[in-house]
Amino acid sequence: HTVPPMAIPEHPLLDIVAENTEDMQAMDPCAVQLRKLGVNFSQKILSALYDPDGMRAYAEGAWHEGKRVVVVGARHGMTSGMIEAFGHRLNVVLVPLADTELEAKTALYSGVQMPNGHPVNVVGVNRPVNGALSAAKMLSIAHPELLLPLDLDHAERSANAKKELP
Repeated sequence: HTVPPMAIPEHPLLDIVAENTEDMQAMDPCAVQLRKLGVNFSQKILSALYDPDGMRAYAEGAWHEGKRVVVVGARHGMTSGMIEAFGHRLNVVLVPLADTELEAKTALYSGVQMPNGHPVNVVGVNRPVNGALSAAKMLSIAHPELLLPLDLDHAERSANAKKELP
């Protein structure tokens, strides 16, 4: 089911960010989940490695545009350039992306081992839906109208999980 649009601001409150089109495609389930919850978002392909100035300019402008959360799909995890660019204002949710066990460990550890003062919320490897749900929960603090679609989604998932049990 899809929740009808509510009193959530029309301008995007969050961005989905990835370094390339392949990683952005891996984040498609995140976009689907956010739409289902009625959350406006935009998608950006940005690279701290290849375009650090562009990443920094994006991050500086994002807060002033009303963005509060960035969901990052990253195959090689969070880089120091990303963290430096996102600064201290934007909430960051990392969705580690991986095709191999080594990639998974690298992507996961990069997020959970951030230095003090650079908090990153990390979900499971290749779990973009959890990235969307984490971001929506963060936004629900300032936008309690998100609680109903989150509750409905949770109830639907719980009912489906019970059907799958023996």
